[in-house]
Amino acid sequence: PVQLQFSAPLTPQVQVDSRVPEVISLSSPPAGKYITDQEFKFTINFSESVVVTDSPKLLIKLSSGVVFAHYESGSTSSSLIFSYTLKEDDNDSDGIEFSSPFIELGDLGEIRSITTTNNAQLNFAEFEPSMNDVKVNTDQASQIVITTQPLNSFASHPLSQAITSQLS
Repeated sequence: PVQLQFSAPLTPQVQVDSRVPEVISLSSPPAGKYITDQEFKFTINFSESVVVTDSPKLLIKLSSGVVFAHYESGSTSSSLIFSYTLKEDDNDSDGIEFSSPFIELGDLGEIRSITTTNNAQLNFAEFEPSMNDVKVNTDQASQIVITTQPLNSFASHPLSQAITSQLS
């Protein structure tokens, strides 16, 4: 019988990177009162540069419902920017919050290390800021105008000029 021997070559220059990109900080919009068409920007910083595919998003809870801050930029860097433009129906008087402490990925999405295929850790709960002072559409006045024309029930013509009431 023939015996084969194999000796693994020495590879001192080869290094395996098993580190996973981790969230190291998160910045949110500054405290204030925001109105329709203003934009919320969120920045999530990772421990190393990452590549983004598809359209990740952050879930933001408002009193009026959950909205999505969509990925805007940052692939191939360590900082990802997400944004959401406020709509007329959005409101929150007690401060916004995240609906989930995770970056949500689309079906084909991923956020991974730029140098390896290691997927990033997407949980930012440890760095979730208080956004109690970020208010939405709290000062917009509501206005109701009611106009009525008093009629004489015995005649077909108005008794006086129209009466207008305005509530703000």
